Amino acid sequence: MEYYGEIILPENRRVLTQGDKKLKQFIMLLVLSCLFTGCVENSAVIKKENEKDNENNNVSVKPINEDFSYLDELPDKQLNDYKLFANDKDTSHLLDFSPEQIVLIYFHSVVIADVEAIYALSLGDGSRHEFDEFKTEYYTYLHHHDSENALMYRDYNSIVILEDTKSEDEVAVVIEVSICTYSSSVVTGLKKDNNVWKMDISQLIEHFKKVKN
Repeated sequence: MEYYGEIILPENRRVLTQGDKKLKQFIMLLVLSCLFTGCVENSAVIKKENEKDNENNNVSVKPINEDFSYLDELPDKQLNDYKLFANDKDTSHLLDFSPEQIVLIYFHSVVIADVEAIYALSLGDGSRHEFDEFKTEYYTYLHHHDSENALMYRDYNSIVILEDTKSEDEVAVVIEVSICTYSSSVVTGLKKDNNVWKMDISQLIEHFKKVKN
C-alpha cells in the first residue's frame, strides 16, 4: 500500500497532491542546485562541518555523489545477476533479489531508459499487455513521474521495507532522501510473481490515465 499526501492508493505507488507536487518541484530544484552550484562548490566545507557535528551526535550523513548509480549498493552476486537480466530480460536471474534491490534496479532502468527492463520488472494486471502496448502507455502516463522520482531519490539516504505492510507475497518499500534541510520519501508496492518480486505499477498507470483524460 502506498500513501501520497491525502491520496491513498492500495497496492500502488504514491500519487502527489497539488501541494505535494509543488514541494517535490522545489526539492528537485534543490537537487539540481546541490549538484551544479552551491552545494557542490561548498561540499568540502559542508562535509567538514557535518563531520564535526556528527562526531558529537553520532549521526552518519551520506555526502553528495556526482557518480551516483542505483546499482552502487548491490552486492557483487546481485550485480552480476542484474547484468545477465539486463542482457536477456529473463527475470529468473532475479530470484535472489530482495524487494529493495528490485526497486533499485527499476529506478536504474528508468535512468538509462531501458523500457524493456521496466516491462519485465512490472507486475501484470491480469490481462498482461504486449510490450508495444505497455511501452506506449508507460511513456504516455508514467515515464515523466518515474523520471522525476529517479532524479529526486538519487543519493537516497535509506531504503527499507515497511514492516507493517509485509506479507509473504506482498510488501511496500520506502526510499528516502534528505537534501540540505529537506527530506522526501516515496513508498512503492511490490508483489511476488513466480517467486520474483515485481513492481506493482498497473494502478498507478490507471490513475494517470484518469488524470490526463
